Amino acid sequence: MALSYSKSCLIGAIMESMAYGLYFLLFCRCARILWKRHDKGAVSLYLTGATITLFVLITMRMVLDNYASVTAFTYAPTTPNAAEIYLGSFGNGAMFRTGTYVALTIVADIFIVFRVYAVWGNNIFVAIVPALLAVADIVTGALTIQTIQRLTAGSSPDGSSIATHLLIFYGFTLGVNVLSTFLIALRIYLVQRQTRVIKSSMDLNLAIEVVVESAALYSSSLIAMIAPTATGSNVQYCMLSVVSA
Repeated sequence: MALSYSKSCLIGAIMESMAYGLYFLLFCRCARILWKRHDKGAVSLYLTGATITLFVLITMRMVLDNYASVTAFTYAPTTPNAAEIYLGSFGNGAMFRTGTYVALTIVADIFIVFRVYAVWGNNIFVAIVPALLAVADIVTGALTIQTIQRLTAGSSPDGSSIATHLLIFYGFTLGVNVLSTFLIALRIYLVQRQTRVIKSSMDLNLAIEVVVESAALYSSSLIAMIAPTATGSNVQYCMLSVVSA
């Protein structure tokens, strides 16, 4: 039996809440580290700004998803398929939920592109390709929101037009993260070879592992979203909610 759109949204909201709990713990730890750096006068404004912005957007997405799911299954309990009708109305709520995910993805992409620019000694030429991918991501994200805005009540959320925009958006996001991770890891590796200091090399090896493993986890999540989106499966909405956290 195929998973319905409303049930996928409900399951996604539950999974998102669980993932948000883990994210909130990591955010608190990150905030503590930033505060300590602030006391030492070494705080980074762009890092602090990106951290706070992502926290706000991720929290908004989690709240909106849970509100939509709870409302869909409780506002008219005696009406057949009430949840499907509510979630399929594609009003401002659906556009706003998608908008928060697109926004947090774009902020994260811009942040990692800036990291590439920074670790390469403010070398703009190295960051050109990741930056262009990020710009393409912004454009496709805007087109995705526009497509959702134009959907009429009762339309399929898996229509070819929106699925195409989503696949392109996910593809550009995946490209930005894979390429940026490669460039950052390459820079760390080159610095390691230049220093030739044992302790420093051990620290840099750990840094490479953290960067690559984090990128691999996020890239795997994106691929897990791309596959059901390409096949039209509603499982994509479960994965989308988890990745949003």
